[in-house]
Amino acid sequence: MKISKCDFCKYRWECKDKNDRKLEKENKEKKRMNDQTTKADDGKPRVDLVSPYLIEAVGYIRGYGAKKYGDSENWQQVEKERYMAAALRHFCEVMKDFKSVDKESGYLHLWHCACNINFLIEMLEKEKTAVCEVNDDLKTSVSYMGENY
Repeated sequence: MKISKCDFCKYRWECKDKNDRKLEKENKEKKRMNDQTTKADDGKPRVDLVSPYLIEAVGYIRGYGAKKYGDSENWQQVEKERYMAAALRHFCEVMKDFKSVDKESGYLHLWHCACNINFLIEMLEKEKTAVCEVNDDLKTSVSYMGENY
């Protein structure tokens, strides 16, 4: 058999009929495109990769805050700068001692930091949505998370 380069993948291979090689490649692509799992999940966040410990940590802190302030949504009344400052304060404690515990709540500073970052992410998304609702024609070069708003 003659050894030659494949016209499609540019690697050396034992020459079959080139049409067979082309059909194999096309069939693989069709199978991939018809795979419903690939299609259904394409472009969606991989939340299955988020640690359940992170979710629980934020949940504990949110529960603590809801009990302390009597409202689970009162966090929305606070300016984002205060959450940035709180996240940094808690993170400073984490840097000093990775396992440090907040004296008031009894929960890890790292958990408080995660919760503050959660609030900031949610505020960012709400701000993005509000801007889009106010002016659908707004175009900006500011981009984050792969999207322009």
